[in-house]
Parts: sequence; structure tokens; C-alpha cells
Amino acid sequence: MDKQIQEQMYKAFFDLLEEDASSEKLIHITKLLDEIKVILKSFVPSRLDIHSQIDQTITNPTWDVQEKLVSWIEKFQSPQHDKMTSKWKKELPTNISTFLKQYYQHLEVVNKEVYEARTKLANGENLFQTSNDKQNNNGIPEKIQSGR
Repeated sequence: MDKQIQEQMYKAFFDLLEEDASSEKLIHITKLLDEIKVILKSFVPSRLDIHSQIDQTITNPTWDVQEKLVSWIEKFQSPQHDKMTSKWKKELPTNISTFLKQYYQHLEVVNKEVYEARTKLANGENLFQTSNDKQNNNGIPEKIQSGR
């Protein structure tokens, strides 16, 4: 049920974004850009110089803000997402509300990945171990190939 409520909220908000873009009010678009900046800054919480750069480059909802947003997310995302952002770069500029919807969804994925990686680091866990690598208590994987 929570997921349904969240989906309805997203749908309502992005419908408002679409209305803003067509009427050129930009109220909700500006609010979303502010939220995006907060999330981008959360990737580097202690780097006030980068916070300042984010604030200076992402100012208002113009066509070039799309390029700047893609540039920023590329710095924080894992390489597995590079194909998608490269595709975005080729398609820019595009409808601002459509772009922001896709961007925000991707930003949430990247934010979740960063959070999970930081949690693993804080707990002393291996960031690179896959869930398929079952290990014994001694840390040696159960299935090892000898090379024969």
C-alpha cells in the first residue's frame, strides 16, 4: 500500500511538472531542481567547494541545465549507468519535465546505491563480493575451481 501511495504522489507531482512546463510557471520545476541539488550534495557531504559548484551550475530550469545535471550525475554514478547517461547526452535537449522525471528516478537509484555502499563500508563489509559467493566461516568460498 505504501508503494501505491508513493507512486500516486510521484504521478501527481510529475503531472504538475508537465503543467508548469507547458504554462511556463516553473514553480514545481524549480522546487525539484532544489531537491536534486540537495541529493547531489549528499554524495559529498563534507565537500563544501563541490556544494558551491553544484549551486553555481544548477541555477534555473533552462535548456543547458539538462547537460549540467547529466554531467553531475556522471561523477557520482557507477560505471554500469554510463550507457544510459551517454544516451541522454545524445538526446539533449529534450522536454524538461520528461527529462527531470527520468533524471530524478535515476538519481534515486544512484542515491540508494551510494547509501548501500557507505553502509557496507561502515560495517566493514566487502563492497565487491556478490551475493552468489557463498563462503564458509573461514572466508573461503564454498565452490572453488582448481583450474583443471
